[in-house]
Amino acid sequence: MVRKLNLNALLPMGCLMGALVVLSACSGEDVSRAFGIKRDMPDEYTVTTRSPLSMPPSDSLLLPDSNAGRPAGQSIRQQTLEILSPDVALERNQDVPSAGQSELVTQATQSANENRQHELVTDQGFVDQIMFWKSGKPVDLAVDGAAENKRLHNNLSLGVSPDQGATPATTK
Repeated sequence: MVRKLNLNALLPMGCLMGALVVLSACSGEDVSRAFGIKRDMPDEYTVTTRSPLSMPPSDSLLLPDSNAGRPAGQSIRQQTLEILSPDVALERNQDVPSAGQSELVTQATQSANENRQHELVTDQGFVDQIMFWKSGKPVDLAVDGAAENKRLHNNLSLGVSPDQGATPATTK
């Protein structure tokens, strides 16, 4: 028995397969942009900072002097550098401090020195007050290695925990 091909069923499948082949040749980004799924955002570095020119309210204004230079402003390159590295903007005016900055630094230094002198005059600190039981010169103690090793071996042979017993110490 020979089956007859049904062309009506194959035609939509063929069109669908052809569309998939054609769409697979395009990158996904192009297809999503074509269907409006992906939006193009403006470039933040090309946005202008100057307002657009407009007509003056009357013609009675003075014309600008053609010999005069452009008003002092920063170049786009300098603005970009300041955005990318804020240190550039901070270092520009650091050459000569103003009179106000100098006076502020002088007063702050004097105030800091006065506070430090007051702190250095006191002979007993907070920690010394807390450690009231310690009197006299501190004693330097060191662990006696041979005696400690002997104690640990004795504890091991007796089946006692290693932290049982006093740690032998010597003075330096």
